[in-house]
Amino acid sequence: MSRPGGDASDEALAAAANAGDRGALEVLLARHLDRVHAICRRVTGHPEDALDATQEALIAVTRGLHRYDGRSLFTTWLYRVATNAALDELRRKKRRPEPAELSDDPAFANFLRLRATAILTDEHFSVRDGFMRYYVLHNIRTRRSSLPLRGFSRQAGTPSLR
Repeated sequence: MSRPGGDASDEALAAAANAGDRGALEVLLARHLDRVHAICRRVTGHPEDALDATQEALIAVTRGLHRYDGRSLFTTWLYRVATNAALDELRRKKRRPEPAELSDDPAFANFLRLRATAILTDEHFSVRDGFMRYYVLHNIRTRRSSLPLRGFSRQAGTPSLR
């Protein structure tokens, strides 16, 4: 299997990208995309966080390529950039609010079902079970006692895309 960019070294591609060769930058990023993602996945331990970190790492490589001075291998520098991006993603994740955990308690689930039914009945909606679950989950996560059901038709319980 051949490498993207042929036999050109990473260091030569980095120098060409620094000189303004967009093709060299694209080859360099394509060549190391899997490696960056693997590093980010290992550090974050979560696939979605790893994807976010990978994207941030590739942006950081693109913006900071002028700081690569060639004293070490390009892959060494890239490893550090990817690791830093993954650690930054973990820090951002800690600052994000976590969604409220739903209880597995059957009595609580019954209460929620009755509450949603009462709200839906008050609004004269006829909603199938799947939509009711969505509404209840949305209601719990936003922590509001009642929400207007935008996007639902008031006729015969069919959803509309308004």
